[in-house]
Amino acid sequence: LDGHVVNKVGTLGVALAANAFGVPYHALIDAPDPQARTLGDVVIERRDGEEVLHVLGRRTAAEGVTGYYPAFDATPPHLVTSIVTEHGVYEPSRVRDHFTVSDHTEES
Repeated sequence: LDGHVVNKVGTLGVALAANAFGVPYHALIDAPDPQARTLGDVVIERRDGEEVLHVLGRRTAAEGVTGYYPAFDATPPHLVTSIVTEHGVYEPSRVRDHFTVSDHTEES
């Protein structure tokens, strides 16, 4: 609810590229997680790092290298133009307004 967008790995990279080229970045989500008031409340799932060291069953990384595989990344609010939910469009700082029953209008 603090405006961060937590999504599959790669989302942050797309937001950074959009920012670098002056392109608006709109995140589409079903609904914000009411249990995640801040980014610190989000538990990022970690997958087996071995999965990123192989392609088609063959190791592509040098021996001795260990893998790090978070399932999600976090895009900070300053890189997000708006967050689009089933109830409307919100500036990142106002995404908690999604839960206001009477609020189904655009905020940005």
